[in-house]
Amino acid sequence: RIAVATGDLKWEQRYRRVEPELDAAIKETMKLAPEAYSGEMAALTDAANIKLVEMENRAFGLIREGRTEEARAVLFGDDYERQKRIYSRGMDHFARRTNRQLRFEELRGTIIHMDEVLTMSARMEAATGDLRWEERYRSFEPKLDAAIKEAVQLAPGAYSGNGAAKTDAANIKLVEMENRAFDLVREGQADKAGALLFSNEYEQQKQIYAEGMAEFANVLSDAAAISLKKEQGHALLNIGFVIVLVPFLFLVWVLVYRAVRNWQKALAGSNHLLARQTESLAELNRSLRAARVSLEERVEERTQQLREKMEELRRFNQLAVDREKRMIELKAETNGLLLELGREEKYEIPHSVREIKASAGEAD
Repeated sequence: RIAVATGDLKWEQRYRRVEPELDAAIKETMKLAPEAYSGEMAALTDAANIKLVEMENRAFGLIREGRTEEARAVLFGDDYERQKRIYSRGMDHFARRTNRQLRFEELRGTIIHMDEVLTMSARMEAATGDLRWEERYRSFEPKLDAAIKEAVQLAPGAYSGNGAAKTDAANIKLVEMENRAFDLVREGQADKAGALLFSNEYEQQKQIYAEGMAEFANVLSDAAAISLKKEQGHALLNIGFVIVLVPFLFLVWVLVYRAVRNWQKALAGSNHLLARQTESLAELNRSLRAARVSLEERVEERTQQLREKMEELRRFNQLAVDREKRMIELKAETNGLLLELGREEKYEIPHSVREIKASAGEAD
């Protein structure tokens, strides 16, 4: 991210130098506690790490092409943050599952890492002018203090003497300069803040602090080795205890094996019965579908017959009406002839459609 913010490829060189150290540290920890890094969480962590490395390498490539804005979008994007969270949770889960003898080494790594996070956060704010880096700094600061306090409690003699005093003094000066840099950024003087955090004085205090932390870490490593030996002693006792219990455990295993076999047989019988019942239900379902199709076909056939009958009745009715109309016309002609001869009308003529239809019905 500093490479993205500054466009300076020396940060890529630093990345390439530290990358194999990280891989080696993870591999060594996995050898010490192989059961701690396994299962779904390990798979998710590995996948997140692969994606992070791909994005980081793509960002370096974009910087070399002069496309720093695109590189910034990659390393400050939502996807990068999401993969970082997954990786962080995975590493945290990995750390929690390690045995107690690794706690010293974990604290050692945490202290070094947190110190670097604080330095990078301060420098990133100076480089970008983004005050969110101070929020990140403040969120990690108490974590570093807590890690140091826990380490001191686990190994009280590891942090004492003249070396500890020099380290504390350097730490105080570093915190003062970092807080001063944050104030300068808030005042709009990011250039001065950058000059302060990349100055010789700052680097000198960082060197003193780093040497003190390295000495502290070495003592912690010795304490971790002692703790590991104790754990190995306990492990040997446990192995002896297990050897004594092997005959009893074998007997229990035989009993459990027989119980499992009986359960498997009963389960197989239940599954066979269930399969037969399922097939019967499927056959019944097929029969019901066939019956429904047959019924639908019969209903459709009957409906068609009714339509044809209705059409036949409609045509017959129309013929009857037409015939009655013709009869009315003939009656009207007859009445006209009778009137011409001076005689009375013989037929009564209907005047409405209803009367015509009624007459047709009477004729039917």
